[in-house]
Amino acid sequence: MERGVPPYRQVLGTAFEALPVELRDFHDTQAERRWVGTCDIRQGGGALARLLAALFGFPPPGIAVPLSVTVTPTALGETWTRDFGRSRLRSTQWAGKRGDARLLFEGFGPVSVGSVLLVESGRLQIIPSKGSVFGVPLPAWLLPHGEAFEASEQGCFAFDVSIHAPFVGLLVAYRGRLSLPPPDGDA
Repeated sequence: MERGVPPYRQVLGTAFEALPVELRDFHDTQAERRWVGTCDIRQGGGALARLLAALFGFPPPGIAVPLSVTVTPTALGETWTRDFGRSRLRSTQWAGKRGDARLLFEGFGPVSVGSVLLVESGRLQIIPSKGSVFGVPLPAWLLPHGEAFEASEQGCFAFDVSIHAPFVGLLVAYRGRLSLPPPDGDA
């Protein structure tokens, strides 16, 4: 799609302006940025769910886990580095198309998921609609599902993500808030 334009702005087009200011600030920059906050993390209870969560690098369960998210622009999109306490999850995000639909793609190693972005009632919903493993398309019944949204809460960037795998159930769910850290030297 368009080089130099942040992926969320590309995918949402004019709907980007309907986002709350905290979401626009988070997603609309061409410079590396780091946000900090905390989140609560849950994982599925079964052995297979825990194994898959570990393979993907999802964080372990915890309450009020310190979180930093660094978003680094690249030639094709962005690299997201999420530090959940001592656990790190890295992915790449980029804008793409499926037919006439603009999608936000996110890659975790050999797995990529294309999602529809929908702005509704001041929230940004992220809805998986296609996926692949090692470039081989997944049938719809094998796609991960769950609810993912971003919103503004008390002047902060808020998120709530749950990821479920077919036949397995919940892999991970995390929710919390992020804000820009104070400038160096401020208390």
